[in-house]
Amino acid sequence: MIYKSEAAKQRALCNLKTDGTPTHGLSRTPIYISWSNMKARCDNPNNPSYKDYGERGITYCQEWNSFENFHKDMSHAWSEGLTLERIDVNKGYSPKNCTWVNRYKQSINRTNTRMFEMDGLKMTLTDWAKHLGKKRSTLAQRYYVLKWSIEDTLLR
Repeated sequence: MIYKSEAAKQRALCNLKTDGTPTHGLSRTPIYISWSNMKARCDNPNNPSYKDYGERGITYCQEWNSFENFHKDMSHAWSEGLTLERIDVNKGYSPKNCTWVNRYKQSINRTNTRMFEMDGLKMTLTDWAKHLGKKRSTLAQRYYVLKWSIEDTLLR
């Protein structure tokens, strides 16, 4: 290939793998970092989150071993500020079980998040407080300390 300048040649060479094939050029993007972190949580016993993922049997689909496949499946729904989320926290990473969500939504989709249900609505105590226009601390006091039923906690 003929390059217009030495600088153009160097830029092109920087985007080649050791075997000479082009790289995807996305290794510093948030999507690539999400993919890389997903793999580390599932595969690397030295990763601080491995105990909650790989050790628990959480894996990712074989196709997602390749970043290009992950990018093809997931990049269309990504936007700034979103994080990779498993819809069912007890299943692995795959196109059918993953979506992009904001950090708050992700923080409540955890195995230890307590959900409270009333009249067909299921929410955290924080969300119930917002929904009802009450203080979370009041609801927590009623439920955890005074041992009120969830109905009394939310409706009184």
